Amino acid sequence: MSCNFQDIRRCAMLDLADRRTEKARKDHAAATEGLPFQRGDVLYHSVHGLCVVKGVLGKPSGSEGMSYWIEPSRPGKHLARYFVDVEQAHLSGFHRLMTVQETEEIFESFRLGKMNPEENPTGDLCSQLRIMVHVNTPQAFAKMLLKSVSEKSDNTHGEGKLVKRAADALSQEIALVLKVSPKKACLMIRRNLRSHLSDHSWVDDILTPKD
Repeated sequence: MSCNFQDIRRCAMLDLADRRTEKARKDHAAATEGLPFQRGDVLYHSVHGLCVVKGVLGKPSGSEGMSYWIEPSRPGKHLARYFVDVEQAHLSGFHRLMTVQETEEIFESFRLGKMNPEENPTGDLCSQLRIMVHVNTPQAFAKMLLKSVSEKSDNTHGEGKLVKRAADALSQEIALVLKVSPKKACLMIRRNLRSHLSDHSWVDDILTPKD
């Protein structure tokens, strides 16, 4: 996800050079026009929280070699910067915050017990969950929760830790979208999944907020 220090420095220098002339600025704007994220976009990451795209670094000669410069929207004590390769951004976990409609679609998928058809990883449940957790999007986390209640598993291979991570991450994002507490968001997930939890008490326990 991140470049090394020399790559970051080189990208920053190229970005400054690209903006010195009107033609260079126009070239840079044209090169970045079709990118998924633009300067000023607010993104979300399950680990880093809300972040802002501060710019796109690199020469305006195509997306190869270009990187998003991303920073937390509320910097902590130490300033954090993330340099994400444009070509690999879809694998980084950074994404636009879910909409209310997308949240409702996830709740509906929980009630129905299925999500939109897509390719599924193979292997035992724990292996499948390990693959999905790296996608780091709310849809992937929702799919993990559904997967955990659709297969016969007694949580003997560490599935619980992965499912808890998915539940916590999804609750945090839903809480932001619906402007509720993470605890209430977790209860909403549990309520919409409740018809599938009777045979999966370990998942039910994970989705029950502890005081």
